[in-house]
Amino acid sequence: MLGGIAPGALIDDSALEAIDELELVDITPADLLERLREKPVLRPAELAVALQRELRLTVLEALRESAFRVIADNADRQLVGFMRESGAQVPWEVRGRIVLAVPVARGLENRIRRAAAYAQIQDAKFSVVSVRTRTQSDEQKEWMGGYAALTHQLGGEFVHLHGRSVARALVDYVHESLATEVILGHRRRNRWMPGDTTSEVIRRLSGVDVHILRSEAAVH
Repeated sequence: MLGGIAPGALIDDSALEAIDELELVDITPADLLERLREKPVLRPAELAVALQRELRLTVLEALRESAFRVIADNADRQLVGFMRESGAQVPWEVRGRIVLAVPVARGLENRIRRAAAYAQIQDAKFSVVSVRTRTQSDEQKEWMGGYAALTHQLGGEFVHLHGRSVARALVDYVHESLATEVILGHRRRNRWMPGDTTSEVIRRLSGVDVHILRSEAAVH
């Protein structure tokens, strides 16, 4: 039992973030199934049903992978906290951190999916960040809510920022989160203009890879 939580009960991910230390006792899914068959942990009828549901080999393998990721994320958070407290300037990376910046606009689902797929290939943590500089309409709130739901579904974190300057708010978040890569949307201008968001982000960031997406074809 953990903090009054009964064995087998589900706990929210936020509860895991409050834990200072996690210990993983690992066993392969094949060995676990063998032990369950050898020892009377479950009644035969219960075991037969479980083997068709939650104890399927593919399910156990996915849960084991999730457990490894939880431990890695916990170690990652501890390292980031230590770096902030010690004032370290060198990015001692445990895992990469990829940040996708999205404007308040419709039709960005594919951009989020592509960025999430890229982060998965890199085995990196993934965040989608939107900066709100003014009050949003109900339609705009609906767009952003959909992006947040999609981001969480893809295993990422959606972050709402507020500020007068999109570039300044985004750069502050990148520094605070120790991001290693930033993905920005395609440019609307053909020339580099001082003071625009993309130019300002690139100018202010150092030690962070910045990716500029190609212009996407209009959807008719």
